[in-house]
Amino acid sequence: MDIFIEEKEYLDKVLDVIEKEIETSNDNLMKSLKEGKTLSGDDKKRGAHFNLNQEIDRLSKRIDVLDRIILSPYFGRMDFRPLRDSKYDKLYIGRTGLFDEKGNQLVVDWRAPIASMFYNDSCGIVSYEAPEGAIIGDINLKRQLVIEDKILTKILDTDIVTNDEILQEYLNVHADSRMKDIIASIQQEQNEIIRAPINENILVQGVAGSGKTSVALHRIAYLLYNVKDNISGDKFLLLGPNKYFLNYISSVLPELEVEPIKQKSFLDLTTDYLEEKVVVKGSLPKSKNTKDIAEYNKYKNSLDYKRAIDCFLDDYLNGDFIKQGISFGGYEIFDTDYIKQSITSGVLSKLNCKRGRDITLREFNEKKNRIYNYIVGPYIKIYKTSEEGTPERKQAFQKINEIRDSIYKDGEKTIKNYYKQIDKKITDVYKLFLQNSDKYLTNLSDPEKKEFKELFYNSGKPGILREDLAALIYIKYLISGKKLDYRQIAIDEAQDYGMFSFYVLKKICPSANFSIYGDLAQAIYPYADLKSWENVGEDVFDNNYQLRKLNKGYRTTSEITKNANPVLESLGLSKASSVDRHGKEVEYIESSNDNSVLLDKVLDWLDEGYRSIGIICKDDKEALGVYKDFVELGIKATYLDDKVTKYDGGINIGTPTSVKGLEFDTVIINDASEKKYNSNSKEDMHLLYVAVTRALHDLVILYSDELCDALKVNTKEKEKRLVKSIWDVNKKMLTSFFIFIIIAMLLEMEG
Repeated sequence: MDIFIEEKEYLDKVLDVIEKEIETSNDNLMKSLKEGKTLSGDDKKRGAHFNLNQEIDRLSKRIDVLDRIILSPYFGRMDFRPLRDSKYDKLYIGRTGLFDEKGNQLVVDWRAPIASMFYNDSCGIVSYEAPEGAIIGDINLKRQLVIEDKILTKILDTDIVTNDEILQEYLNVHADSRMKDIIASIQQEQNEIIRAPINENILVQGVAGSGKTSVALHRIAYLLYNVKDNISGDKFLLLGPNKYFLNYISSVLPELEVEPIKQKSFLDLTTDYLEEKVVVKGSLPKSKNTKDIAEYNKYKNSLDYKRAIDCFLDDYLNGDFIKQGISFGGYEIFDTDYIKQSITSGVLSKLNCKRGRDITLREFNEKKNRIYNYIVGPYIKIYKTSEEGTPERKQAFQKINEIRDSIYKDGEKTIKNYYKQIDKKITDVYKLFLQNSDKYLTNLSDPEKKEFKELFYNSGKPGILREDLAALIYIKYLISGKKLDYRQIAIDEAQDYGMFSFYVLKKICPSANFSIYGDLAQAIYPYADLKSWENVGEDVFDNNYQLRKLNKGYRTTSEITKNANPVLESLGLSKASSVDRHGKEVEYIESSNDNSVLLDKVLDWLDEGYRSIGIICKDDKEALGVYKDFVELGIKATYLDDKVTKYDGGINIGTPTSVKGLEFDTVIINDASEKKYNSNSKEDMHLLYVAVTRALHDLVILYSDELCDALKVNTKEKEKRLVKSIWDVNKKMLTSFFIFIIIAMLLEMEG
């Protein structure tokens, strides 16, 4: 039988089963909804509505899944035979498992153990790990099936075509479709990370476009599928760089049938953990001390800084901040030792002012009469021994009334206000540390201590910086002992986390295993200063980790990757490799600052049908200027600042910092001149590398004056190719000319 006819017949069979299940599920859903309206009060008391609501929820979710998969119910087939069997089973691999009415499996869920062979193995003798142990067998057919809108459009047998040819089907698409289609094109090195055991800490170094974010999401989906009976989705946490990025990837999770998980930025996590609002200010202004500021910010993200805070908290938790007790009528009734004991005597929390307040109030109410009698005694004596009408008697009477009011009327209020004053916000405790930092920063010199304090406390300018978040979490942890009950934490764009950040996350989430994804070449925040992932594994995870590498890029074309590599080399890093997917040559255009070239290019791309376009500027000022030009021309665009939370595709204007982790169909770098991206600045080169690796299909680089030195090698290479091309053409013309002359001479000689 013709393979196309064979596969089409099977597709028709699967589609028929899905359509029937959708119809049946919709009928059952309508019946359940009607039944819910007729439940009596007694039925509800017996809990019947809870069972009914669960059934309604189950049916709704199943219909949603079926509606999604019916357009493309599977993407692959492999014919597998366990060695003990004589017959090959045809296994179709898809987003979700599917059975017919008799219980026969029509589609295998990609997360099932047996499906791992589809990603890892070629035809021949293979094995996979099943719950009952290793299963050894033989694959004699492995096939990629492209199905679009219920129509089989292409069949690719993997023993005939190359892996790169198969990937073309999934990479030559728009950015908003590519991430959703990765299940069909997961590569072996990605699959090994996705299916790593849940109890392993995984650190992934991946080049730009290597699929780190997709792998992170698919690992979450895989783990939830395999541990759903023991661990719920709310025990999973995904940390992304910002809300816009989290919204950008959020549409992928339902496609993977992932139940709701927690998604936060590190700032969101800090705010939630502290239970107080944290407003992050911008960086310190540029000055002659800029280099020193960068070094201090690196220090604030180091474990040395953590040790300084340890010393400070040792003093703080011993109650050294308690300078006076609680007094009534000039008598200290609850002294500083009592206060220290009351706020530090708990088991669950190392310091708890609310508990201290309650202890003090309870004792005060039990002993208030004795307290009153003790304080008022001397004045009663004066009152009784003084003659009527004398000033001494009047003053004693007045004092007795004041003491009575201070204890019986205002006593509880006095105690509550006292504890409220000493119950400092974590941000205030941190400021107290900065105020006394010269005492604790023992590994800095005296001049450095003075400068540190001047920069971050005395100036009053910084407020809370991004670099301070780890310290805030750590102080809260040491004071309260608060822990979060997550079991799996995935961190994307992790190259921008400092060592201190990883340390505090591990401290506050002791039950969690971590999957950490990043690219040191894209480390755009100098304060993070990660030297290697091995350092994280050793210092944070006590060597209990696995380091995995994704060295091939799948996002950009070969041409874009080739143009990005000189930037990597300027950072002293190895070149990246990419899948063999070709597109347009990267275009370099010397342009003035009137934005006319940029606008023309964007309009051309829109006419060509591109759905997401990135315009990347060096800083916010430049980006805002471009955005205003678009607004004035009536062109809809999104300016990617901290306030934007929703991803809608279209034209996006931002900086390397704001587009980090995103990808677009096409990208324009607005000005890649040397004055914008200093080739001698590592920070600038990291930013430039992020910028030149965001495009899937087409990259245009504009520049004014002089192009950045790190990119000049690309234009020189193009000049060489052009010269060679002209020479090749001229060489052919010269050769033809000489041949013509020789023939003419021979003919003349014969004549």
